[in-house]
Amino acid sequence: MIKLFRMRSGEDVIGDVESENQEYINVEGPAVLMPMSDGRGNQVQMGMVPWQPWSKSKAFQIPRD
Repeated sequence: MIKLFRMRSGEDVIGDVESENQEYINVEGPAVLMPMSDGRGNQVQMGMVPWQPWSKSKAFQIPRD
């Protein structure tokens, strides 16, 4: 199930929830929503970039708090 998370840092992260319990949510392939210009400065669209771009891992365990 794909869910959107608001992190304590204010980031909006979207990812595929593989499992969850009372302490953690296990997310596969999380991405951050980022506003992007159309290149001409007219319109702003939303794009997605990897949440942890320098990590080799594609699955993350996120604390619920």
